Amino acid sequence: MKLSFSASSTMTPVGHAIQAEIFRRIVAKYSPERKVALSLEMFERDVQIIVDEYWRGLISEAQFMASSRPWGNYKTDYRPLFELAKDKKLDIVAANAPRRYVNMVSRNGRDSINSLTKKQRNGSHHYPTANRRRHMERSLRP
Repeated sequence: MKLSFSASSTMTPVGHAIQAEIFRRIVAKYSPERKVALSLEMFERDVQIIVDEYWRGLISEAQFMASSRPWGNYKTDYRPLFELAKDKKLDIVAANAPRRYVNMVSRNGRDSINSLTKKQRNGSHHYPTANRRRHMERSLRP
């Protein structure tokens, strides 16, 4: 059985509190028997490596915050989810397209994505390192 959980990024603080409680319950009920991962739209694909470095304890939270371009409400609304996933060693996925590409498509249309190199396109929706890709493949096996 696969479970998907998503919520709008325009939620109120109460909505975020409910979201956090639902995620806590999902983790408590399904992890570690089933693979649970946290995918956050607030982080862009090109900062996945920074998310991974913080998740692994290689950089401090201050370094993470300075380098990952989090939304202004990260600490109040998303940090509890992130830290729970980190503490439980759940995968955390930076899920959003990089802003520069979103802006490019907004200005020049959807076909402008085709002007990007393969490396640029891959960085916008794939894991930036082979190790991360292998880790995710291993983690998502039933």
